[in-house]
This record gives sequence, C-alpha cells and structure tokens, in this order.
Amino acid sequence: MTTKQSASSRSAARGHTNTRGTKRRAITAKEFDALFDSGSDEIDQYLDWERVRQPGREVQRVNVDFPVDLLQSIDREANRIGVTRQAFIKLRLADTLRKLRYNVTKTKILKRQIIDNERQIADSLEKTEIIKRQIADNERQIADNLEKMQQLAAEIQRLKKRDREADISR
Repeated sequence: MTTKQSASSRSAARGHTNTRGTKRRAITAKEFDALFDSGSDEIDQYLDWERVRQPGREVQRVNVDFPVDLLQSIDREANRIGVTRQAFIKLRLADTLRKLRYNVTKTKILKRQIIDNERQIADSLEKTEIIKRQIADNERQIADNLEKMQQLAAEIQRLKKRDREADISR
C-alpha cells in the first residue's frame, strides 16, 4: 500500500529546479522545518516563490455590477485610505464577513445564556412555589397553635376562676 505524497514532497523528490535553471537539492521535512524555525534565508533556495500558493486562498475573478453612486463612494473611501478600489472592496468584504462570523458566534453564545437563564428562572420559580407552600403550611400551623394557645388561656382562666370560687367558699 502506498501513501499519497503532498505536492511539495513530490517536487522535492524530483529535485525541482529553481528559476535560474539549476537543480535544487531535496531536503527532508525536518530539515525544512529546522531552516524555517531558524529564520534563515537559506530556505529560499528550496522554494519557488513564483508558484507558492496558500491552500484555500486561490484567486477567482468575478464581475460585480455597482450603482454609479456606490462606486464613487467606494473610490472616495479607497483614495482616502490610500488603497485601490479592488483592495478596498476586499478589505470591506473581509471585515464584514469577520464581523458577521463574530456576530453569529456571539448570538449563539447569547442564545445559550438565555436558555441557561430561562432554566435558572424556571428553577427559581419552582423553588419559590415550594417556599410559598411551606409558608402556607407554617401559617396554618401558627394559626392552629394560636387557636390551641387561646383555648389553653381560656382553660387557665376558667381554672383560676374555679380556684378563686373554691377559696371563697372555704
């Protein structure tokens, strides 16, 4: 079973030639990484800077129609910040997309926080209802105890009156 080599590995294995037509010496990935990490300019001899591309950053031409007044505004702003029309449009689009991604992420976070807060509120309301029931039970017990105390106070008064009457009759 063979493993697929990356394009850079295949070109390194072929001993790719540089722009001057001389053959490049192939180096291992570890050697390449060491050159890169050292910051050495020696790494340039192993790269074809004219053909270097960032993955996922290939360029594709598009045509876009703009209203004239919008195009004039774009040109004014591009001139103000010292860039070309194309660079300005790319900057603004990239900035807008970055903000949009941030806002989408922030919105998701806020939605999760709202859901968590709603759960906490529901839990608090449930606990509040339990406490209200406990308070109502306590109020009933207090009322029952108060009634019993009043009955006992009346019984004490009746017994005191009977004792006084008994003392008088003796």
